[in-house]
Amino acid sequence: MSSPYEDLLCQLKAEEDEASRRELTMLQREQALEAEILGIEGRCRVLQKRLARLLSEGDSEAGQVLKALPRVAPPPGVAERHRGFQARQVALEERARGLQARDGALDFLQRSLSDAYQRLDECSRWTSHLEARQDPRRTAAFFSAPSPTHQRRGADRQRLDVRISLTSQDNFFSGFAQDISGGGLFIASFDLLPIGHPVEVAFTLPGGLAMRADAIVRWVRTVDPSQPQRWPGMGVEFLNLDKASQEAIHAFMDLRAPLFFDEIS
Repeated sequence: MSSPYEDLLCQLKAEEDEASRRELTMLQREQALEAEILGIEGRCRVLQKRLARLLSEGDSEAGQVLKALPRVAPPPGVAERHRGFQARQVALEERARGLQARDGALDFLQRSLSDAYQRLDECSRWTSHLEARQDPRRTAAFFSAPSPTHQRRGADRQRLDVRISLTSQDNFFSGFAQDISGGGLFIASFDLLPIGHPVEVAFTLPGGLAMRADAIVRWVRTVDPSQPQRWPGMGVEFLNLDKASQEAIHAFMDLRAPLFFDEIS
């Protein structure tokens, strides 16, 4: 069963197709009539030359015939045709604006759905965590069961994409001296990699500043039923952070305090 919107779309398409068909038929008819006009005007010019010669030779009746030659109406004016095309152009532009607005609405809906899927995954994991707190047997299974992603991963370098903000669970960590060269990035996640696993971290700071660095998993933080406010995750240590990236991270750390080893151990 089609929706009212689909029925309206089909009706509009049928009307557009009919208008295009009429326009093509009209154009073909106009071209045929213009060809006939050219034929009649050509015959008139030939007769005008013949009658002019007769007049010059003193034949008075030639003047009467000359006045009787037909004058064909001109084809549709350029102004009328221009107005028709101009109206069609305005309609097409309006339709293009409508399609652009609709496309933007669909993009927004797609982003909203992606965010909903992500939130559903997070809520599902936390629900499992809350259920595990109520049953010691499920708690043991929750901590001991290996991650399916771990089983798929080998020793290959893993790509991790992280977006850092002032409120995200992901944050930089450092030692007591706040030296980022001896620290790295805490990535909040239920899907943990083993300690010593090499990774490639691609992270984006507020403002869209994108960075990339090789790193290695140095520590992990599993779910702690006694501290549900603490997100599980892992700390990856940067191996080759360039100076420009370090300066950008330090600027971010001035806005948001980093994690310290005593907080994450």
